[in-house]
Amino acid sequence: MSLKSPRIRDILVLIAITLAVAPMVLSEPISPDLITVGKSSRLGSVGSTSIYALAGNVTELSISAGSVTKFWQGYFGSVSGTIVLADSLGNNLYEWGNPTPTGEIYATRFTVINWSNLECMNSSVVREEDTFLTADPVNSLDSVNQTFNQTNFTDFYTGTLNFTNGSCLASSINSTGNGTIFYEVLLMDANGTQNVPIYVSLIEQDQAGFNQSLYDFQMIVPENGNVSGEQGVGGNTTTYYFYVELN
Repeated sequence: MSLKSPRIRDILVLIAITLAVAPMVLSEPISPDLITVGKSSRLGSVGSTSIYALAGNVTELSISAGSVTKFWQGYFGSVSGTIVLADSLGNNLYEWGNPTPTGEIYATRFTVINWSNLECMNSSVVREEDTFLTADPVNSLDSVNQTFNQTNFTDFYTGTLNFTNGSCLASSINSTGNGTIFYEVLLMDANGTQNVPIYVSLIEQDQAGFNQSLYDFQMIVPENGNVSGEQGVGGNTTTYYFYVELN
């Protein structure tokens, strides 16, 4: 495992994130008070495998290999927070501790979101996201189109907007995408001029994650490794803005 810069890194480098937030009554997603970035790691190359060759022989081989995606960055970690009654300066009149919050984590490449305009991400925006990745929507196994090809997820609210199971594209971010935990849902800010893609991870307290440790969320976001450089060394990175809404 390699320790990388605490910037948002490219491809499937997994970063532990702790979020501390203070949502308001009738809230919409807000920026976290704190994000603590942990270690990043990626699947490394392995040594070569040798096979003896003997003149005159014909040998059948069955070869299995894996490759690191060039299209996704992964995040996982824990979530904590409070519910507060506060003024616009952040002075709390009253605070309710919430050691096991539920809710959602939102990630987007855009700085301005109108949370009242959220809709399920449509097929046009999915294609635009694959264009951003330079991924073939059909033939690239790890394209957005192929990765978020389910519609199963737990119902949730963003502010007063209700998103129900079966209504949006989603995936379970825990191995094959067909699980029943760590759902991630595709939304967009349909603002009339540009449909802004938003990736939503549903918080689930203390679930067994990809490495069998307990986490509150696991999520992935698109990152074009063909541009940034697959190893994330000397290349460009993609900035994502995180928002949280706790229940």
